[in-house]
Amino acid sequence: MKSLLGKSVAVLLGSMFFALYLMMTTASAQEINKVTLITQVLPEGEKAVALAVKYDSNIDSTTLSIDSFAVEANVGGKIAGRNIIKVYTNDAPAIAAQSKVGKYVILEMNPEDANAGTSDFNPATWLSSRLTLNYYVTQMHDIADRKGNTIAVSMKKIKNSAQITPIVDSFTKKTFTDSTGSLNYRLFKPDTKMGKEYPLVIFLHGMGERGFDNSLQLTGYRGALVWATPENQAKNPAFVVAPQCPPNTYWPADDVQQLVLKTIKDVIAKYPIDTNRIYINGLSMGGFGSWKLIQNNPNLFAAAVIVCGAGDPNNVEPIKNMPIWLFHAADDPIVKVSGVINDPRMQITAYGSRDMAAALRAAGNTVIRYTEYEKGYVAPPLAPMGHFSWIPAYNNPEIIDWMFSQTKAGR
Repeated sequence: MKSLLGKSVAVLLGSMFFALYLMMTTASAQEINKVTLITQVLPEGEKAVALAVKYDSNIDSTTLSIDSFAVEANVGGKIAGRNIIKVYTNDAPAIAAQSKVGKYVILEMNPEDANAGTSDFNPATWLSSRLTLNYYVTQMHDIADRKGNTIAVSMKKIKNSAQITPIVDSFTKKTFTDSTGSLNYRLFKPDTKMGKEYPLVIFLHGMGERGFDNSLQLTGYRGALVWATPENQAKNPAFVVAPQCPPNTYWPADDVQQLVLKTIKDVIAKYPIDTNRIYINGLSMGGFGSWKLIQNNPNLFAAAVIVCGAGDPNNVEPIKNMPIWLFHAADDPIVKVSGVINDPRMQITAYGSRDMAAALRAAGNTVIRYTEYEKGYVAPPLAPMGHFSWIPAYNNPEIIDWMFSQTKAGR
């Protein structure tokens, strides 16, 4: 009898230990399910700012710390670590203001890291190129899910298999083509209501973002994105078109100007556009292109925002009543704020923003607005140097309301 009882106890204990072993094994076997890279277009351009690490169950945020994970970035073939500055859980692969119950662990990274950028600029060609981004996450310490199961440390490096770029991902890739050529562009469509028409905003990028990838015009800066943010769309729903200039030409070229105009007209024909509220904004080379477009097509546009561009002061009569807001830094070393600018690449002779503002005022334009940043203002830490006046310009929320308040019927 004692022998039988002893065997029963032994079997029971064995079963308990086996069940405990299975529980521990199951808990320890859980690993990272998926890694998503999150990039964001900051005022200085696109940067990799976070990783969303997905598990199979909701994670206990109290078991997380900055040291729980390590991130290694292979950016354009250069390998270096990234500094994690914040760790929390979320119910979606997205940055959040505070932790939420979910299967995702969000690893926010320092955007000031040397390898945080996503593109490389070649000064010899004046062209940027997007870099290949491979990010690897390693779980360095044990963490737990919300059921109390331990997810054991794992030295496996898990590579990102997806990438998310808020706002940029809301722009659809498009191409306009006819017998004269083709032009890549990105299109943002607002939430529309039947029978209602919406403004259209055109953005012309700078020289470095020329190409065929149909992406750089959105990721180099916020000139297109600022109009499409959820906050601004809630207040001013609008279509946004951001064409990309091919790498072997420039916005002021006559054939490219015609392709831009045809693209705009094609969008107008396909979507519910309010033709009294078509706006253009451009920076640097895009500023040159914007000046030429409004000066040669004054009846198309309701208003313009032009940043560090240059135009023809002898041809301001057609736009003497157009609302225009200019931005330029007094110490811009690339596009002079005043005086003649002979650019052999674009084969154009133009004058800086200070001269254009003066010419418009002399022609009777009473609605011209001109913001000139004093010497030394557009400089570190605000911006790399004086040419980057688009950083403070697009940080000014007043331009949004100002732009959308203008109509062709109002002038």
